Amino acid sequence: MLILLAAAAVSASTGDVALTESRIKLIREVGLEGKDSSEVLRLAHLNSLFETGLRSPLAVTSLAVVIAAVAIPFTPLGPWFGFVPPPAWLLAVVAILTASYLMVVELVKRWFFQRHPLS
Repeated sequence: MLILLAAAAVSASTGDVALTESRIKLIREVGLEGKDSSEVLRLAHLNSLFETGLRSPLAVTSLAVVIAAVAIPFTPLGPWFGFVPPPAWLLAVVAILTASYLMVVELVKRWFFQRHPLS
């Protein structure tokens, strides 16, 4: 089912449209038939629960697993599992490679959507 939601992000201070304020002003909710639909609004609300940055359950659990994986070798549980703390230089290399990967992914994503807009 195709549904459309017309909305604009509105700056709290000026009333101008701004995508960085995280405030959404609902203009109209339009269903597939081109008529107002409360179902679109309900689905948009449900979707918003899963698109809130690190409040997302997947992002939170992923971050928790990474923190645990790095921390466990430095705790008393590490030797029990046979883990050895990695050298600091290796952790730094992994952090740099991860940050570089995330930056490249973001740049490629922006490049792609500039060349192939969704509309």
